[in-house]
Amino acid sequence: MAKAWVNHAIQESDLLIAVGMRFDDRVTGDLRTYAKGARKIHIEIDRAEINKNVQVDAALVGDAREVLEKLIPHIETRGPQRLACAHPRIQRRGSRS
Repeated sequence: MAKAWVNHAIQESDLLIAVGMRFDDRVTGDLRTYAKGARKIHIEIDRAEINKNVQVDAALVGDAREVLEKLIPHIETRGPQRLACAHPRIQRRGSRS
């Protein structure tokens, strides 16, 4: 069972990168309200799963490892201090795992 802070993080995100995720109702809950404010990038090997339940802004079809190996070199890094979660409530909850 997912922890509540994970659901809050998803709902409050501005970008959601889903790797090999099926976006079924056990994960998303109510599709009408699922991560409404987030842009969504879906990395999935099965083309039929893209936009099946959740409309995404970008789809990358292929093996997750291969797609990520090609994608990562194009991501701008900003140093470890920028990688920490900026939202204090999520930081606090995430540290308790």
